Amino acid sequence: AANILAVTYYVVYQTRRSENLSLRPKDFTLNREIISSTSAIGFPVFLLELITIATSLTLNNIAAGYGPVYVAAYGVIFKLGMLPKALTNGLCQGVQPLMGYTYAAKKAARLQKTIQLAGSYGTGITVFFVAILFLSGGSVLGIFNKEAAFLASGVPLLRISLISYLTLGITFIVTSLSQAVGKAVPTFAMSVVQGIIFIPAAFLASRMFGLWGFAWAWPVADILTMLLGIALFLFYRGEIYAEATPAAG
Repeated sequence: AANILAVTYYVVYQTRRSENLSLRPKDFTLNREIISSTSAIGFPVFLLELITIATSLTLNNIAAGYGPVYVAAYGVIFKLGMLPKALTNGLCQGVQPLMGYTYAAKKAARLQKTIQLAGSYGTGITVFFVAILFLSGGSVLGIFNKEAAFLASGVPLLRISLISYLTLGITFIVTSLSQAVGKAVPTFAMSVVQGIIFIPAAFLASRMFGLWGFAWAWPVADILTMLLGIALFLFYRGEIYAEATPAAG
């Protein structure tokens, strides 16, 4: 019911206030440019959802091989990570329309400042929550399960996993920027690379190094994804800012 109300609100609001959105049948079109540009940005997001599901299933499947206590530990770790992840993702999604506007309006300086602020605040959010969870991991996990075996395995797994959350600010802002300015290649790459790295790495590390090798596969995959995001941003940065700068004369 909540989702239905939310969708209804946004449909009514956008169709009444927007100059570009319409639900009138006469305005419907199968323009090739619109379809291709929308698909180029939307399809990677769809792939990201699929890969997120596949990553979660892979992690749970491998963890189950080490015992139910590890499955439970990762379940709690995922729940704890939802807060910084949701806040950071919400921030980056929130500034996405602003980045799109400043890019289209040829306001390169404002676009640059928006990117810097969003990246800084997003990273600050994750660092804040990671510091709290790292220092109080045992107490926080104890809220969910006070058994000694759970805490003995859960605390080190939590601290290893926290490294992944430090990468979220940069990864999310690069993804949001790519979507905002219509760059299909970085959007696609940022959507699929984490899963492409993590899934085989998790199986390989588990086979070669056991539980702790498997535990490190997640943060390593996220660090490599972040580094790819930085590389893509540096590669496309000049092009994006040039396109967001008014033509001389």
